[in-house]
Amino acid sequence: MKRTLLLICTLFCANVLSAQLNVGDILIREGVQYRIISENEAEVYGTADATSSINILSIVTWHYEVPGQGIWDEEYSVTSIGNHAFSYCYDLTSVTIPNSVTSIGEWAFLLCHNLTSVSIPNSVTSIGNYAFYRCYDLTSINIPNSVTSIGSGVFKDCSSLTSITIGNSVTSIGDYVFSGCSSLTSVNIPNSVTSIGDNAFYDCSSLTSVTIPNSVTSIGDNAFYNCSSLTSVTCLGENPSTLGNNAFRDTPLNKVLYFPFCSIENYANSNWNNYFDINIKEDGLTYVYNHDNSLKVIDCVDTITSVVIPSNISNETCSYNVTEIGNSAFYNCSNLTSITIGNNITSIKDSAFYGCSSLTTLNFNAINCNDFNSNNHPFVDSPISTITIGENVQRIPNYFAYNNSLITSINVSNSVSEIGANAFNGCSNVLSISLGNSVTSLGDSAFYGCSNITSIDIPNSVTEIGVDAFNGCDMMMLVNLGENLSFIGSNAFNGCAFLQSVNCLATIPPTLQGSSVFPNPNIATLTVPCGSLEAYSSPTSFWNILFNGRISENGYNVEISVNDETFGSVTVESDCSTGTLTATANEGYVFLSWNDGNTENPRVVSLTSDTSFVANFALIDNSSLLEAEVESISFYPNPTDSKVNFSQAIEKVEVIDLTGRCVLTFSNAREINIESLPSGAYYLRLTNNDKAIMRKVIKE
Repeated sequence: MKRTLLLICTLFCANVLSAQLNVGDILIREGVQYRIISENEAEVYGTADATSSINILSIVTWHYEVPGQGIWDEEYSVTSIGNHAFSYCYDLTSVTIPNSVTSIGEWAFLLCHNLTSVSIPNSVTSIGNYAFYRCYDLTSINIPNSVTSIGSGVFKDCSSLTSITIGNSVTSIGDYVFSGCSSLTSVNIPNSVTSIGDNAFYDCSSLTSVTIPNSVTSIGDNAFYNCSSLTSVTCLGENPSTLGNNAFRDTPLNKVLYFPFCSIENYANSNWNNYFDINIKEDGLTYVYNHDNSLKVIDCVDTITSVVIPSNISNETCSYNVTEIGNSAFYNCSNLTSITIGNNITSIKDSAFYGCSSLTTLNFNAINCNDFNSNNHPFVDSPISTITIGENVQRIPNYFAYNNSLITSINVSNSVSEIGANAFNGCSNVLSISLGNSVTSLGDSAFYGCSNITSIDIPNSVTEIGVDAFNGCDMMMLVNLGENLSFIGSNAFNGCAFLQSVNCLATIPPTLQGSSVFPNPNIATLTVPCGSLEAYSSPTSFWNILFNGRISENGYNVEISVNDETFGSVTVESDCSTGTLTATANEGYVFLSWNDGNTENPRVVSLTSDTSFVANFALIDNSSLLEAEVESISFYPNPTDSKVNFSQAIEKVEVIDLTGRCVLTFSNAREINIESLPSGAYYLRLTNNDKAIMRKVIKE
């Protein structure tokens, strides 16, 4: 060392020495020490004095004298910055590194507190351990594409570092490389990196997002430990990187992991699941993987106004059924006005729609949704006025719209076979209920307390009405019960204090579970099918106890009309099983037949269902009633006291009195006898080959 110092002193005094330098000798140029490391290379060794700005030379020159040959120059290329070269240079603010440098040694800029910028040239391939450790004022760094290796702790505790560019030749990010870079907000890791070391981003408390390429296969222990602002992690690989212990410990609980769509199961079954809900986002909704190849809705964006929860989410290569709506999934989504629930939803959790203060329209298409319970009725606080049950829904769950006092109408589609217990219990503002024609069962308390309903039609498909099904429907006045009903539970219509009329189409009285099914006592009348009066009136029947003296048979309805009201009129007298039809022609007109071709008048018909009849009348003249041409037919005598003879055989001869009533009929006749008739005028309706004419005859 003394020899080296002597040479340096001589150099400064005369700038010419009489000997060559050896490896290990040091030159000083512009305040920087350079150490000879080979016959043509030097490294930056240190500084000769305190300075704020350093310009590292790419070549340092040594002048020496060779006896008899004059002055020689020896050049050394500066290829590296040595270990500890600028350690503790507290006053150093900037440094320029030439393109000749290929490596930066360990601890090279240790504790250069005031160093604000460093430009690393493309010639550098490696940066040694802790090279810029605790360079507190360093704000940005660009690691060029030439760098393949970043040592441990290179930028550790660079607390002002906000921006990092990592070159695309770096294959690994070492241990503690960016640990303690508390101002760093984001980092983009290039595709060349295969591993991220232990504690690499430890305590980067301002880091909010990071993108991890598919090239990364391993992330070390504590790599992102205590990144307390990290809310977004994007993984580009289909196969998740292996995570070390506590890799994302003490990061926010609500951080979101993004990854390739079809790799959701890979991430869900890895230790990434220890730190992240394995979520995907689609159309304003967040879904979490349910580990059974299905998804659960867990959140929505606050601004969303209309939601369609699909049956599944898929792309060209994979598909996931959406089967669940999670706890408080739409909590306080106050802008949400309508929601459509997809076919595959099987479960809706507690308070799923709590606080959805604008939700007015619900389209419910869930085919196999599980029951809710008295503590889980997801629509209770939603101002839903319209509920539409989808065409594929077979069952409405228990407590479906429990205690929702804002619903005004309920329309149940024809696909629904069962309405669960308490499904619409407490829906006090419902004004109308329409039940589809496939419903077979109404659960206990299904419509309990729907106090504004005035009538209900129970379709023929319903076989069972549960306990308290319509109890508390205070304004109910009319109940129509279908023909296949076999059981009504206790108190089903109790509390319907204003009930006026009950119509039951079941020929066999449905079983009543006790005498409290209807109000007791009550003033309502009961109408039962024709022929069932005796069964309903049995002294032991609860029907008789509840409606004693107010039970009647409901005959079939017969509607009657005429082809023209100016021609005549028709009347009907009927009980529950037969009806007598009488057609009366006006003067100048005659009754022809009923709409089914029957010419009996009066006519007695058996009734098996509601039916209708039309009486056909015609003007009395000598033209064809059917406006059809017929052969000329003559008859004699006229007047007559008994017989009438025709010029040819007549298929059908009907003798009709002036009221339009047919009094005699003859078939295939050439002669008829009307001796039995009272004296007076009659009409003969003569029919051949479906053609008819009318002729007038006088009976003496």
